[in-house]
Amino acid sequence: MSRMPRIYRPPWGGPLRWQDDVTGVLPTAVRDYIHHQADRRHPVFPQQVELVRDYCEYYINAPCWRIDGAEESFATLRQQIKTLKTADEISKWIWECLKHGIDPL
Repeated sequence: MSRMPRIYRPPWGGPLRWQDDVTGVLPTAVRDYIHHQADRRHPVFPQQVELVRDYCEYYINAPCWRIDGAEESFATLRQQIKTLKTADEISKWIWECLKHGIDPL
């Protein structure tokens, strides 16, 4: 399974968007994850969950999120994403991101 390259957009180090993946693998995984969250009858496979988790880790590690006054909260999010295993865990993590004004997906 491929991993997100640790390449960020200049000049502030923003993350690449999952929609920009030309292979179609990451966009399919993200769409299946979102569809599964909306309708539990729609399957999302473990490999897809791991791809979404990996993208979220890439996203939260973007240099642009190194913000004075928010570093402690972001450090917690950076640690948490490393251990998530399920679609539901990722969903809860994304809700925490939304509280900080960022939406990985």
